[in-house]
Amino acid sequence: MRSYFSTTAVALSLALGVTAPIPILAGETAQVSNSTPSPDRVNLDEALRLRLLGDEKQQSGELNEAIAYWLEAVEIYQRLGKLPAMGQIYSNLGEVYLDAGRFNQAIEAREAQLSVARALNDELMLVYALNDFGSALLARGLLDRATEQFAEALDLSAQLDSAVGRGISLNNLGLVAMGRGDFAEAVERYEAALSWHYLMGDPLEQATTLNNLGAAYWLLEDYDRSIGVYGEALQRARISGDNANLFRAIDGLAVAHTQVGRYFRGLELLEERLELAQNLEDDREELTTLILTARLYDAANLPQDSIWHYQEALELARDLEDEWEEDSIEEELRDLLERLRED
Repeated sequence: MRSYFSTTAVALSLALGVTAPIPILAGETAQVSNSTPSPDRVNLDEALRLRLLGDEKQQSGELNEAIAYWLEAVEIYQRLGKLPAMGQIYSNLGEVYLDAGRFNQAIEAREAQLSVARALNDELMLVYALNDFGSALLARGLLDRATEQFAEALDLSAQLDSAVGRGISLNNLGLVAMGRGDFAEAVERYEAALSWHYLMGDPLEQATTLNNLGAAYWLLEDYDRSIGVYGEALQRARISGDNANLFRAIDGLAVAHTQVGRYFRGLELLEERLELAQNLEDDREELTTLILTARLYDAANLPQDSIWHYQEALELARDLEDEWEEDSIEEELRDLLERLRED
């Protein structure tokens, strides 16, 4: 669904000091209580209080409550003309909506974030906002529009001589190439991005792009390079303490090793993954590990071990009340049992 406020209109309203509230997200309300604060109480302290409440709710996983607080805070900041604070809240909203798969609302929030950056004429902020907006468009499958944002961000980063901006923009252009199925171009983009990430010495960005590069090599069936790249991503993720990239690197390595018949190494990696998930008390990642392990045992022609892990995964999926995952596991298990009967 197209946002009902355009980037240009929002930017102009901000730049000209128009005080009418800016519509934020279609279908959303900014109510946390039954009444809107009166003009006497609309002040920075109140906005900050709401903003911090939203942050707390996000950390505790209460995302709808976080959104409501942020929406009310951003209205107050708009009345007060506090554009940088508005931009940060729009960024937060975009992140939450993307995580929840609410792509249309993520696009609207990111578009508002971009409008703030343009109104402030902050070029470095604009680089980040362009990449954020492009990422929301990419998640929605709007590849051409996403490419425009990333290309503008890359050009601006070159003008600013920003290594960080170049690295992020090139990585995102690699994601677009992956979306188009042009894996060779994706490799070129990722490798160019890495050169800037290495220059900045940022292990988190390095791990992110290395994981992306590993996936591109795997799709090109260059499994040895894929393993090497995923291995480096694993090291960088450990250095940065980035668990999301650590899980991704382990997954990539386990699948790539399995592809070339190194089942024992794949199992070692998945044992490490299971230990990490349990230490983090992350049931979702534990479930993923059990499923991956079951598939690996199946590929290694060890059906009884595979069946056991599928059954453990099925029990955990039921505990999580995840019917979709439960159905998926049951289907894989049935397929395995049918193949055993045929043999």
